[in-house]
Amino acid sequence: MELPLKAPASSGDMKIRYEIKAKKLSYWLSRRVDDFSWCFWKETSAGKCVLKNVNCEARPGEILAIAGPSGAGKTTLLEALAGMIPPARLSGNVLVNNKAMDPGHFRRVSGYVAQDEFLFPVLTVEETLMYSARLRACW
Repeated sequence: MELPLKAPASSGDMKIRYEIKAKKLSYWLSRRVDDFSWCFWKETSAGKCVLKNVNCEARPGEILAIAGPSGAGKTTLLEALAGMIPPARLSGNVLVNNKAMDPGHFRRVSGYVAQDEFLFPVLTVEETLMYSARLRACW
């Protein structure tokens, strides 16, 4: 699916709006392999479940909050919705405007600011996000 980078010229002041949905989204972390695990063959679990059958929806014009305790998977969910986690490592569906998300195209029309990204101390949060958006537009 090819997402448009700009609104059509005839649309006037209308902006393209995107709706993002996750349906039965699951993500497992790979099991850590230590130095001696190859010596002993034993069946173990595949890893730690970070997201399990998550359903969510973000509609245009909404302000949302994702809340939960440390380690609950909030950042992982946002990374999955932003296309930062390869689709092959996820089960379930991430949809943009009810179509399967193509992460490469979606990243061109959206921005994801990681929680550990550097913030400028002299700028407000809004100014920092605008700076990031304008910088992305140059690429």
